[in-house]
Amino acid sequence: MHDFNWFVKYRIARASVFALAVSIVGLTGCGQNGSAFEGSGRALVNNLQRAPQPVDPWTADRLLEAAKLAEIVSDPGNSKPLILYFGPAVLYKGAHVPGAKLIGPLSEPDGPKNLQKEVKNLGKDTEIVLYCGCCPWNVCPNVRPAFQVLEEMGFKKVKVLYLPTNLRQNWVNKGFPVQKEQ
Repeated sequence: MHDFNWFVKYRIARASVFALAVSIVGLTGCGQNGSAFEGSGRALVNNLQRAPQPVDPWTADRLLEAAKLAEIVSDPGNSKPLILYFGPAVLYKGAHVPGAKLIGPLSEPDGPKNLQKEVKNLGKDTEIVLYCGCCPWNVCPNVRPAFQVLEEMGFKKVKVLYLPTNLRQNWVNKGFPVQKEQ
């Protein structure tokens, strides 16, 4: 009887952890393939996607299409911009734009400090490309604050990689180059 009670408690704990994970994925809009789990998580993501659109702090000329950045990073003759990634480390390790540096989510408390530390010794004319790609563009909690931090620091050549759905769909699945961490 004792072994059976342990098994039941184990199954309940496992189900609770799964339910928590579904809730987190649903609330953040981030999933393994850019979409949350089916069911209630999907409904939460849909509601987030219908939420009022955030105001973009950049002008259209500051957006960079994925194909253009892929061309830049693929050509060894091109000078490369500083590419900064603001999503979760686990996604960065799975696949990221070649040469991108992991800053981590700007929505976390140390996020802005990490970004400021990374760029503090750079010239204000340094070409910088920002991206996240963990979730749909319209609900991303990282790219807009990153852009604003750099603007406030006086950087003049900041562009944002436009990934409307996520990195997987708008970069990886299109066959653009990726780098993976071991």
